[in-house]
Amino acid sequence: MINIDVEKLSQDRFERFGKIISLTNGCPVAANKEITYWDKVSELQMGRTTSTGILEIYRREKIVTQMERHKNSPEIMIGIEGDSVVLFGKPGGRAGEDLAAFVIRQGEAVAMHEGTWHWSPFPLDDIGRILVIFKSGTPDDDLEICPLAESVKIDFSGDGSGR
Repeated sequence: MINIDVEKLSQDRFERFGKIISLTNGCPVAANKEITYWDKVSELQMGRTTSTGILEIYRREKIVTQMERHKNSPEIMIGIEGDSVVLFGKPGGRAGEDLAAFVIRQGEAVAMHEGTWHWSPFPLDDIGRILVIFKSGTPDDDLEICPLAESVKIDFSGDGSGR
């Protein structure tokens, strides 16, 4: 079994998997006493209609035995309820290669490159919710799930999860 330590989310460490959607990615283009607006904190090529989905995640054993990817669509994950940990694998390789696990805090978002391997997030509480955005039809037309040659255990101790 492979052990992976959870890391705090940072663009430097996450860039091989995608982009962090964050206010630190730009300067506000409008700011007054009513609003502050940051434009183009992240740009993605979706190519057609996008869809949104809600992924409800449940506390479970922190072991991953398979991973999924979408070869023709980037994917955005936004933590909308609770903090969670997500295991990622570098796009273009085989499932289970070049892995890293990151904490996605409630309100944070990541935009994965096309083909980035990942698996369902692990909530830090009993239940969490993730808003998922990708090309419409992706779950039916562009979902590859592969078993891992060796299971991966995600280690939450001494990490960026605060747990």
